[in-house]
Order: sequence, then C-alpha cells, then structure tokens
Amino acid sequence: MRWSILFVAILMAGPLLARDDGPPDPFALLSDFDRIAEDGGGLAVDAALTQALTQARAFGPLDRDWARVMTVTALLVSEGLARYRRSYALIQEAQDLAQGDRDTLEFVIAWRAYLDVWWGHTDHAQDMVDQLVQPLTHYLEPEQIATLNQGLADPKPTKDSAGFLRVTELTLAASELVNSGDIDGGRQLLQGLRLPDDLARTDGLMTMTNALISLNLGWLNEVLGDPQQAMAHFETSLSDIVEEQASGWAIREVFKNAKGGISADHAENLFNMSEVFLDSLIFGDREDLEATLLNLMTQIMAEHFATLPPETQAKWALQQADLAIANGL
Repeated sequence: MRWSILFVAILMAGPLLARDDGPPDPFALLSDFDRIAEDGGGLAVDAALTQALTQARAFGPLDRDWARVMTVTALLVSEGLARYRRSYALIQEAQDLAQGDRDTLEFVIAWRAYLDVWWGHTDHAQDMVDQLVQPLTHYLEPEQIATLNQGLADPKPTKDSAGFLRVTELTLAASELVNSGDIDGGRQLLQGLRLPDDLARTDGLMTMTNALISLNLGWLNEVLGDPQQAMAHFETSLSDIVEEQASGWAIREVFKNAKGGISADHAENLFNMSEVFLDSLIFGDREDLEATLLNLMTQIMAEHFATLPPETQAKWALQQADLAIANGL
C-alpha cells in the first residue's frame, strides 16, 4: 500500500499544529509515519503510536484526530505484522472515538470495511459500506477500492483470506530468522500473531497455525532464558490441540476427518507436537493428559504410517523401543 498518499490525504483533513507545551499532535505523528515505517516497520509505528497515546492521555481525553492515526496504524499492523487482535482493537477504538464527527467516522468505517475483507469478514465489511454516505473514493485509494469490491463480490472465509496468508508467511519468516541466528527477531515476529481462539478453532489449519506459533514462542522463550513464559506458551499450544471433556482429555474435533479419524492434513504436525509436549515435562501429575497424547500418536501411526516421512516413522520406532525398555520388555 502506498501509505504516503494516504498520509497526505489525512493531513489535508486538519492543520498541523505545534504543541510544544501540550499533548502530542496526531497529525505531526502521521506526517512522520513514512520515516518510522521505513526505519522500523509496523513494530516501530505501533510503538510510536503507543507512546504518543500515553502522552496524550496524560492531558485528558483524546480528541477525534487520533481516530485517523489509530486507523492508519491498524492497517499497518494488520498488513505488515498480521496482528489481528491489535488491528481490530485499534480500529474499534478509532470508531468509538470518531463518534460525533461524520467525516472522521466515515473515514474509519471505510478503512474498516477494507480491513474486514482482508481478514475474511465480508458480511461485516458490507455492513460498514452500507453505512457510508460519501463514496468510497472519498476515503480509499483505487487499489484498496478494487480489493474491497472484489472481496464483497467473491467472499472468502478467514482461512482463505489475505490476512491469514500473511500470518502463515510471517510464521515461516520467523523460523527463517531463528535459523539465521536472530532468535529475538523471530520471537518479535511471532508475538501477537495468533488469531483469536473462537475464530481459529473453526478450522483445522488455523488452529494448527495458532498451536505452532505458541509452540515456537515457548521454545524461543526457553532458549532466551524465560522458562515461566515458555511454559505459558507451551500450555497455550497444548490447549489448541486437546480439550478437556466430561469423559476426559480428547483431540479437538477440528483435526478429525469425516470418519472420526485423524485428518491426513494434520497427522504429521500433530505427531511431532505431541512428541514435543511429552518431552517438555509440562504435565505434572496429569497422567490422563499424557496418556491422551500417547494414544493420539498411536492412532496417527495406525492410520497414516505409510504416508508419514521416514524421519517421523523413525521417531515412532525409537519411542516404542524406549517404552519397551522402560516397561522392562
């Protein structure tokens, strides 16, 4: 997105006022966004906004100009960092703040419609567009209007959205950073990348992606010397895979196929993650949970052994040998 064009359009909406002795000027911050984004990307923009909002709130309630800054930041954080929760928290606050100023509110609503399409929330995007009095051209660039109109004409769920694609891209990019030795850089990319549970757990791939993000964050925090934080991430990842039911722990239904077996799409990841959980000593006295994961691995091997990679097959054989030795067989 050509953010500089968007920034110019916003700056024309209000004067640049010097506030040397008062709260920060939102338009002055916007005018600096291009430089901040160029130097540090979406992380730096979000950090600059957070600092400015803290300073501004020290002087009292925020004025409506901040709604435009929040909207731009939400878009940058979404497209650049794929941080769903942060993006929607910002644009919701912007929408609340813009109440009473029709032009500012429509600016926020128009860009929220674009954001909704980007994340696969087409019905809500249409609701936003229906509230507009001014044409989309008054607020959005041609490229974004085309994306919005295409999304409304050909709706895609979140699992097929540009937003979730960006999540998977950044998950891979984080792994590449870690492999190159930049562990903290990998951790920063992964932070805030999880989708909300109620959204992710409607689909196996989104649930698995959430689980892998938290699993990797657990491992990275362990490497960086924060075992408590690592354990919290491991627990979150584990809760993506299994759930506690009245009859005990069970694999989530979203990972099962139509026949009630384990979906071939997730068999390898589920096996490898179960192995990590079993080796991470996070269970304490929860032997029933440990047994659930062992049963899951057994089921995966019974249903998918021939299609799993040789290294996964070898892990299973080694684990069975270890169990036999431990049981004195």
